[in-house]
Amino acid sequence: MSANGLAGHYEAWRYCDDPPVIAWDERKVLGSADFENRSGDPTAARVLLVGHSRDPDLAQIAARLSDVGAAVEVLLVDRLGRQPNMTFPIEAIHSQPYDVGYCRGYRPEQVVHFHFDRTLRRDSDWGAVDPNLAGHAARQAEGLLWSWLATAPVSRWINSPWRLRDAECKLVQLARAQQSELRVPLTLVTSDVRALRRFAETCSAGVIHKSIDSPVVSMHDGQGQFLYTSVVDPDEIDCLPYPCLFQERLVPRVEHRVTVVGRRVFTASLRREPGQPTDWRRLADDHHRFEHHQLSDALVSAIRELMSALDIQIGAVDLIETSEQSYFLEINPSAALTWLERALGMQLCQSVTNLILCGA
Repeated sequence: MSANGLAGHYEAWRYCDDPPVIAWDERKVLGSADFENRSGDPTAARVLLVGHSRDPDLAQIAARLSDVGAAVEVLLVDRLGRQPNMTFPIEAIHSQPYDVGYCRGYRPEQVVHFHFDRTLRRDSDWGAVDPNLAGHAARQAEGLLWSWLATAPVSRWINSPWRLRDAECKLVQLARAQQSELRVPLTLVTSDVRALRRFAETCSAGVIHKSIDSPVVSMHDGQGQFLYTSVVDPDEIDCLPYPCLFQERLVPRVEHRVTVVGRRVFTASLRREPGQPTDWRRLADDHHRFEHHQLSDALVSAIRELMSALDIQIGAVDLIETSEQSYFLEINPSAALTWLERALGMQLCQSVTNLILCGA
């Protein structure tokens, strides 16, 4: 990338070949031999969970659902060698309907997956794939994934894969947030350096750059890099070889992480000091500094309207509160839960479990 002013903002997370952090019960994992050989209670509520094998929140939710007697089936989209088979005629694909489905992640092409502990890990199922064919293999897995999900009879979705896919685009988020009467920062998406420099003249505190979609960049060597939200100097950028998202820099007094689970709203707030990094995620030890907080009724109402506009029921909304206003930054529809449970005792996984089982 010849955009000199952006190149330094791709920062590698440490790479690990550690054993998997989550030991999945293979009787629940679609495509595994243990799952195929199991026999379950045909009268139990059937729940389909979709996500990544490294997601501790997904594992907690699966365990809680099992503990109350639900028949849990998990589709781990990044386990290439254990994708469920599809056979035709199509009636043979799904023998029983699901009462409810919940999707937390849908991208099998993310060979590396980021985790709240700032660690990049590679799933072992990708080890047998030739690196030169990894992109092609991921597209084949994605084709299977979407076809399988499209034919799965699910009576009720919480964060359906299709709504999740749309909701993860920051441009869609910003448009829906503005329609929901949330204040959004001045934003420009462009590949024209001259337009960027004109935009910068309207931003008194400077300009930040962030990704439009996923901030994880998979590298040819199998490792990964993460694109943090970073301050940029447009005068140092030579060219923009693809569309980039720029916003006015906001100077935060407080940042809010607002986790929405159905009608329930949990807010954790972090006080910011001058000189701290623009993206608080750079400070891995910041979790203990978050505090419980209660938003105004107007903000809660606007966030609920945003969730309705995106047609999702679970998400983590990031807000910045300056000395003058509160601004919507983005929403993570996958809503990392475990770190907030550890930091503040919020019962988020249990709330998600209740929403899956009871719809509230």
